[in-house]
Order: sequence, then C-alpha cells, then structure tokens
Amino acid sequence: MSEKIEIKTGKKIDRDELLKTDISHLAVMITRPRQSEQVEGQYLYNAMTRCPWCGNVGWTYGLSTDFYTTVICGACGQPFQA
Repeated sequence: MSEKIEIKTGKKIDRDELLKTDISHLAVMITRPRQSEQVEGQYLYNAMTRCPWCGNVGWTYGLSTDFYTTVICGACGQPFQA
C-alpha cells in the first residue's frame, strides 16, 4: 500500500438534498488521524477528504470509492458529497 495520501475535495450539497439521503449511506469525517491498525480491505472504505464549506481536512469513515457518498463534516457539521 502506498504511503501517499490522496485528499478528496467534496462537493457542496444543501440541507434539502441531505434530507433525501438514506442515513445508512452517510459517512462521517473526523479530525483525528487514521488508525495504523487497518487492514488493506478496510482502507478502501476510508479516505482523507476536504470539506468544501470550511476547508477542514479529516479522515472519513464509510466512504465508498465507487459511488459519491454524503459526508457530514466533523468541524462545521455541513453536508457534502465525496
């Protein structure tokens, strides 16, 4: 696995679009660093993302690499897609 970390910049969405989102598909961005104990299979569902609202960069859990996922920023609480 490469040590280079790619940061995905999200796309702003409004609250109405957030309300239409199935909550089972929400991801959460946290501000603490990723855990080093992850196995490679879990790594695919987590990534570093940048909030388009406040610019905060954080480790996002629950992110799928195949589809856009609605993410809640851990700093400002605004929704975005990554």
